[in-house]
Amino acid sequence: MKKKLPLDLIKGFNPKFGDSITFEKGMDNQRIVIFKDKDPDSDFYFEIKSFNSNNDKIVVEFKPKSGSVIKPANFTFSIEELSAHFKMWVNLIEEYNSSETIFDDPIVKGFRDEFSQGVNFSDPDSDVSPFPIDIILWLDSHLEKVETDVAKFKDSKNEKDIVEIKTLATDLRGELSKKSKKYVFSKLVNIWAKIAKQGPKLIKEFLTEGGKLIVKESVKYLLGKGTELL
Repeated sequence: MKKKLPLDLIKGFNPKFGDSITFEKGMDNQRIVIFKDKDPDSDFYFEIKSFNSNNDKIVVEFKPKSGSVIKPANFTFSIEELSAHFKMWVNLIEEYNSSETIFDDPIVKGFRDEFSQGVNFSDPDSDVSPFPIDIILWLDSHLEKVETDVAKFKDSKNEKDIVEIKTLATDLRGELSKKSKKYVFSKLVNIWAKIAKQGPKLIKEFLTEGGKLIVKESVKYLLGKGTELL
C-alpha cells in the first residue's frame, strides 16, 4: 500500500492516535485511508480521499467539522495542514469520549474516579503500547473469574447489569494483548465500577482478597509500582 502513495505523504503524515480511533486502508479507488471513532454508536470519521489534479494537495472529508458543527466537511489540504487538522479531529473525539453528560451514570462515575485516583502512566507510549505479558496474564485470570462467577449474583432486579458486566469482562479479555495500557486500564476501571455499584456482595467476591480491597494494590501493580499482587 505505501508504495502506491507519494513519499512526501508517507514521511509527512504518520500520526499517533489512541485506542478510541480505528483505521482502515483504502480498499478501492474511492479513498486512501479512513479513521473512525471506535464508539459503535458514533458515525464520526476522518477520510483521506485522494490527491488533487496537481498531486500536491490532499482531498479530505471528516465529521464532525468542529465542536459546534456535527455535519461533515470537505477540504483540500497540504500535508502540513493535514497533520494539524487530523490532530484537531482526534482531540475532538477524545473530548466527546471524556465529557460528562446527563447520559452518564453518576454512581459508576464516582467509583471510576475513586479507583483511578492518582493514576499517571509514566510510559510516554502508554496510549499505544500494551501491558507486559505477566500483567496481561494476571488481568486475564482476574477477568476470567468475573466472567465465570458474576452470573451467580444475578436476580430479577440486576439481570441487565450482571449481563453487561459479564460481556465487558469477556470483551476485555479478548483485547488484553491487542490494546494499549491506557485503553485496558480505562475498560478495567469501568468493570470495577459497575461491580462496585452492585453492592458489598460483589465487592467482596471480585474486588477483595483476604478481606482487603485489592483495587489500589492492583493499580500499583498495573503501573509497575509493585512487585506482586496480594
